[in-house]
Amino acid sequence: MEIGKQLKEARIKSHLTQEMVSEKINVSRQTISNWENEKSYPDIINIIELSNLYSITLDELIKGDERMIEHLEESTNIVRSSKQLDYSTLVDHSFRLS
Repeated sequence: MEIGKQLKEARIKSHLTQEMVSEKINVSRQTISNWENEKSYPDIINIIELSNLYSITLDELIKGDERMIEHLEESTNIVRSSKQLDYSTLVDHSFRLS
């Protein structure tokens, strides 16, 4: 099942409005709507927060949604690339100081 449908079903089962969820995880109501309508995807931090809020496992949220899995892989790769860049910049800067 797509993550948007999962998120909406979980929210409704939890008797929460989009506004209530947005306040609990510090995003806009429009962001919650975009996630539920699959116009955008939550990042891994928000996925974890939603999982906790709705008392469902991460597996239940993301398993079976290939686009969501690709999104998480891409965002993880961006973080890895950023960390590698920061490290290489630090190493380069250290050599200049020597």
